[in-house]
Amino acid sequence: MYTWIWERLPGSTPVRAALAGLIALAAIALLVLVVFPLVRPGDGSFVDGNDPAGADPEQVVEPDGVRRTPVATTPPAGPTPVIPEDTSVPQQ
Repeated sequence: MYTWIWERLPGSTPVRAALAGLIALAAIALLVLVVFPLVRPGDGSFVDGNDPAGADPEQVVEPDGVRRTPVATTPPAGPTPVIPEDTSVPQQ
C-alpha cells in the first residue's frame, strides 16, 4: 500500500519524502482533533457542542457519565485529640 502511495507522489525523492511527511501529519491532526474527541468515552459533551475544557477541574466523571463535584471532608471542630503514649512496651 505504501509503495502504491509513494509511486503516485510527484517529484524527486526529497519532494516525495516531504509530501509523505505532510500527509502523515495531516492524518495525525485529523485523528487527534476530530476523530478521537468524537469517539471518546464519557458524557459526550463535546458531541453535544458543550466544550469540556471549561468544566470545573474539581469535578469527577462517574462511570455512568455524570459529572459530580466531590464533597469535601472537613475534620471535626474542636481541639486535636491527644493520643496517650503506649506504656505497655518498656523503653530502652
